[in-house]
Amino acid sequence: MHAAHVPLTDRRRQRSSSILVNFLHIVKKITIGIFILILITIGIFGYLLRVKINHLRNSHIVFVSTHLDGRENLISLVKVVDDQPTTVTFNDELQVPVGKHGQYRLDAVYPLLKQEKYTDAQIASFYSFIFGQVVDTVISLPVENGERLDSQVWLGVRQGTVSVSDAIAIWWLFRSLATEESSTHITQWSQWNRAREQLFDPPLIPNCSLAIVNSTDQSGLAQAFNAVLESEGVEIIRLGSQSEAREKSALYRVDESCEEVVEVIKTLSPVALEVEVSQLPTAEYRAALLLVIGEDIAAFNPQRPD
Repeated sequence: MHAAHVPLTDRRRQRSSSILVNFLHIVKKITIGIFILILITIGIFGYLLRVKINHLRNSHIVFVSTHLDGRENLISLVKVVDDQPTTVTFNDELQVPVGKHGQYRLDAVYPLLKQEKYTDAQIASFYSFIFGQVVDTVISLPVENGERLDSQVWLGVRQGTVSVSDAIAIWWLFRSLATEESSTHITQWSQWNRAREQLFDPPLIPNCSLAIVNSTDQSGLAQAFNAVLESEGVEIIRLGSQSEAREKSALYRVDESCEEVVEVIKTLSPVALEVEVSQLPTAEYRAALLLVIGEDIAAFNPQRPD
């Protein structure tokens, strides 16, 4: 018997059906892969966002804000502790020392540092010495009159001065915080020195004493670090100098403890610090930590306003 003859049109129909099935199978695999990739991306972004929000929850943030009509600059220092933001705004005409650059109006500091191509970490360090508080983040925002801070960040995204991730983190943080916000306006540095002790005074960090040694010929560096670190609750037990000059600054610790203080000092420093485990702090200064200031920090000439 002869095999049944399959008409040409049926064979073409079967081939087309097979191609369609394979195509749909491939599309299904691709769709599932894209869906899994989206879920992974959302998970990673969510994790990084939580890390950023938690970082902002216990930090000092400086907002350098300019009205869209160009009228006035606003410089705000925000501290968030226990889900309660404290905001301090400063008169933009206050004169402050900006390291080796000399005296400038407060509203001119950020443009100057950006023009000189300092890194974000170095800009934060300059503001730390200006305000006497370790500044973790500096954010530039355009401002519309009457807008809340958490709304202003979206203007920053449109202007390209704030990243989307920073905007989401700040918006989420301030939306989730207590509605009552403490706000103080400073027109003179003498006001700020009094207000800072009342608003920003943290408890002393126990068992993490620090000695600060200036190895350079430039005076006042140890005192500048001392003023800021004491305001962060760091116990400074000795300020000194040494005759042997060092090119690079260093931070010595007797063991792996006192991580909180180590991170505070690293954030304050305008240069990347070498951190070494050594018995030198205890042997020479009876301290848990030793900061030796070298020529690299002296080049920035950190100072505090009078």
